[in-house]
Amino acid sequence: MPLPRVVLVVAASLAAAAPDAARERPFVVDAPSDLAHYLLAELEAAHGASLPPPGTSLAILATALKLWLSSLPDPLLTGRCLPAFIGAGVAGAPPRAAAAARDELPAAP
Repeated sequence: MPLPRVVLVVAASLAAAAPDAARERPFVVDAPSDLAHYLLAELEAAHGASLPPPGTSLAILATALKLWLSSLPDPLLTGRCLPAFIGAGVAGAPPRAAAAARDELPAAP
């Protein structure tokens, strides 16, 4: 399944603000849900042919992405994968932890 454009637009916007993202930690703090829902609805209505308005906070972008992910009917990762991904995300984890997490992913159809 191709990645929906709304995800690409939000991810690109977050990546463009990478220096600020490390400081703001946008995935830790939830933005007001009404703003995130509005942004998500606008991006979905435009089928990815628009960008977030200038000045949109990183927290709103991240919250919109989390809302989209939580709307999926099935989780992206199964519970079986969770321990490997937590291990790979721990500060100072060896590179082989990331490889182990990747190996836990189900094969693409």
